[in-house]
Amino acid sequence: MDYDIVIATRNRAAALALSVPLMVRQSRPPSRLIVVDSSDDPAPSRESVERGADGSGVPVEFVAHDPGISAQRNHGMSLARAPIVFHSDDDALWFDGVGEAIMRVYERDTAGLIGAVCGAAASEPPPGVLDNAEDAYRMSVLDRLRERVATRRAAIESTLFPDPFILHGRERWNKLPAPEWLEEENCVRVEWMTGARMTFRLDAIRGYGFDEALGRYSLFEDTDASFSVMRDHLVVGARNARIYHYRMPGHRGAGRAMGAVQVLNRAYIVCKHAEPGSVARRRIKRYGRYKLLQYFTGGRTGFGHDRVIGARRAVSRLDRIIEASTDRLRDVYLEVRSECLEDDAAG
Repeated sequence: MDYDIVIATRNRAAALALSVPLMVRQSRPPSRLIVVDSSDDPAPSRESVERGADGSGVPVEFVAHDPGISAQRNHGMSLARAPIVFHSDDDALWFDGVGEAIMRVYERDTAGLIGAVCGAAASEPPPGVLDNAEDAYRMSVLDRLRERVATRRAAIESTLFPDPFILHGRERWNKLPAPEWLEEENCVRVEWMTGARMTFRLDAIRGYGFDEALGRYSLFEDTDASFSVMRDHLVVGARNARIYHYRMPGHRGAGRAMGAVQVLNRAYIVCKHAEPGSVARRRIKRYGRYKLLQYFTGGRTGFGHDRVIGARRAVSRLDRIIEASTDRLRDVYLEVRSECLEDDAAG
């Protein structure tokens, strides 16, 4: 069984210079690397990809595309030919053995119960990989501090303010039985997959794709895709497939936009997948208010102040999304998001 890799990227040539060599030189390499680039100038990214893959024997397809993570991922997936597709972020640093560990799971799953396999988050990068990283792409002390704080905060959240995503993912766990051999492959069920470490059976994800209604930055498009596949398949994590997500996303857009979509996208995705009256749906508003409170503590900067404005607008409109009928949900979400962002082009 073969696999293709799809990377959606934008203005991240330095990241690709680090990640691509690790992906194409796996002990079990991909059949093809597909890079969908929306850079203002694609030449640096193309050069990084071609240099990184040079001598590996892995064919590379580099295509230009308009910005939009979901749209880029969908386009890359339309070009995939292998039965398994790895959707990796451009800053995901793979340890050797990622391809082998994940493909072993798919190959053992002769019943076709597993529709997606997630790699495991590594706490440190592969040895020596960052030795020659460009100074402009080195993770700052502040980035590392944010990463540690986020990890600790997540542990507190899970107890006091459980994420509706986690609640819905666990509701899905009971829909299908897990294969008895999962533990032998050091695998566990997961609530959803993150964009840096997600892989799919192509026939399980292609009918759903990535939701392009989520906007240019497509926040939580990976969670939405995971939930789509979980309607009919299991989603599991392969602990032997270690991947280090090198750099935190940072401020990917205007503060108001990021504050709004953090609240709205979560609500839209939960309502899209969870049944009315489910625990996940009931926790949407409480979690949205918690995020708003969290943003208040970081509201001293210009970005932080704008993020609070966006989140406050979103929280005040959550009822409209929660109460929307299935056939109106997408339209209501888009209407509410437009109101929250007004003329903010970053949305």
